[in-house]
Amino acid sequence: THALLRDAAYDMQLTRDLKTKHLCAATAIEQVYENQLNKKYFDLLYHYKKAGSQKQLKNYLLLSADYSRKNFRSRDALRFYDQFLDTEPTVYEQLKVHYHKNSIYELLGEWDHAMNEVLRAGNIAKEQNLPLHVGISKKLLGQCYTLTGSYEEAQIELEEALEILISLDDHRGIMESLDALGNLYFRQSKYPEASDYFERALSYHTEEKPNYTTIGRMGLTYMNLGQHKKGIQIIEKYLKRKDPGKLHECIMSVNLG
Repeated sequence: THALLRDAAYDMQLTRDLKTKHLCAATAIEQVYENQLNKKYFDLLYHYKKAGSQKQLKNYLLLSADYSRKNFRSRDALRFYDQFLDTEPTVYEQLKVHYHKNSIYELLGEWDHAMNEVLRAGNIAKEQNLPLHVGISKKLLGQCYTLTGSYEEAQIELEEALEILISLDDHRGIMESLDALGNLYFRQSKYPEASDYFERALSYHTEEKPNYTTIGRMGLTYMNLGQHKKGIQIIEKYLKRKDPGKLHECIMSVNLG
């Protein structure tokens, strides 16, 4: 019995020492790489997990997931997001993760998984009585249906999303829903209808938060209607705005080409 107690105490001491060492390693990394911490997210995740530091583990799981997503390490991102969901995140954190997982699965072309993520988000939003996120989830689901060619289902979800977001006076959501409806009609070569929705979406366009996607689609819609000059004028008008950003300029240039 004494030997068992001694061995158990020894193991506990080793575990405590090991956790302390991992905690010290993580703290040292944070101090040394303070200005380039994103390069050490995975190392910090490892050390804080071994140290049993749940708060820091949760933080670096989300940072690692976001970093992986932005750098197209999709499978890593999905793995980290799933681990993050096991850490008892808040309702809003859960919603954010499901939206991000939806976008990753869209990039991978895994449409069933993409739709499942927004359906989960929608269910959470309904259970928690969060109408804004019910609308956002419907908008994302409608976009999935659009991209998979399920146009009737897409129209139902997008129109319901628009109705909810209008009732909440959520300008960003309204703008994105109108753009999504315009894209739905654009993909079906229904250019007059697409033009109407894009025009309405652009009415929510602001200098602070310009909607370059809608601008590009609007220009292409006019070109497909045979109104090439008008399409080019619309895009050039916004290209000349103050510093729209190099990426957006490239997108516009592609559309012009």
